[in-house]
Amino acid sequence: AQSAAVAVGEAALRFARRRTLPRVDKKSRQREAELLAARLFQNSLFPRTAPALPGFRLAAGHLAAGELSGDFYDLLPLDGHTWGILLGDVAGTGVAAALVGGMCRIAVRSQTLFSRSPAEVLRRVNRLLHGDLVGHTLVTMIYAIVDTETREIRLARAGQEEPLLRRVSEVIQINAPGCCFGMDSIETFDRVMADVSLSLEPGDLLLFFSDGMTDAVGPDGASLDKSALVATLSKTGTGDAQTALEELFRELHSLHSSGDLADDVTLVALERVGNIR
Repeated sequence: AQSAAVAVGEAALRFARRRTLPRVDKKSRQREAELLAARLFQNSLFPRTAPALPGFRLAAGHLAAGELSGDFYDLLPLDGHTWGILLGDVAGTGVAAALVGGMCRIAVRSQTLFSRSPAEVLRRVNRLLHGDLVGHTLVTMIYAIVDTETREIRLARAGQEEPLLRRVSEVIQINAPGCCFGMDSIETFDRVMADVSLSLEPGDLLLFFSDGMTDAVGPDGASLDKSALVATLSKTGTGDAQTALEELFRELHSLHSSGDLADDVTLVALERVGNIR
């Protein structure tokens, strides 16, 4: 009973001390609590592990430029043999960008069951978000559907960076039409959006990335632009998805060894590994 009373007394003393702290400290604690809540919310939106996709190997990585990120990605089980891969980018960093990113991720999840066309899913998401985004926030996304039975990949791009395909002998850019969310009318967005289909051979690797990767500039002015990214990806040879991402992040870190990132960086790599069951 005595130890319980002491504990209660100490708790009361701590509470009294908190009440007498200057207002600035109270505001600082409140801001820290809000940032922690936002960070926990954002962390809950990032997949904790990569799923097992028969015939494929998947790896993902993310670096935030600040305390919270405007980038987001998701891995969505659609049925027994199809998976969705989503990568998006909200302009800016901080709490507002993180919350908009969470809203966009949830919006995509709400529409994936209505269509197996990535372009149609993004059209539906744009209709949901258009009124909230237009004139306020720039959002880009790329959404792909992987069929582990047919090995077909279909993707659609809403202003996001065009993915790179690493083959044994070359790295090519996958061109896909599309505009950012909220930039144009719903009719224009619907008209320019289209699916692109491709298939990977064993050893091929498809890389999705946010523009924080190619916009990175080091303290000495050196940049990791699209051509440098292609060259670095080429040097990964036939390395697996995780090895390729590690090499790309290593290159990014070497550029920023004495500087901070100006924008969030997110990479998702999908590797074709053959008929693994």
